[in-house]
Amino acid sequence: MQIALTISALLIVSACSITEQTPTSVSIRHDAVNDLFVQQTADRYCRDRGFEKGVKVQMTPADDTYVIPTVVSRFDCV
Repeated sequence: MQIALTISALLIVSACSITEQTPTSVSIRHDAVNDLFVQQTADRYCRDRGFEKGVKVQMTPADDTYVIPTVVSRFDCV
């Protein structure tokens, strides 16, 4: 039971979702401390569109309305 709870907690913490996308940028909602997974998601999005990587250009203040504080980061594809 404890293993299942630990796995569930890790999945929640590492979750992110695309909130807005254009051909040259992507905005991703994610937990306030998980930058590595979000950067990988942005890089994958940009590579799929023929760019080299995503560069973070903006991040919103933390939103505490969810169980875990979240932010939205915008990445431009370069």
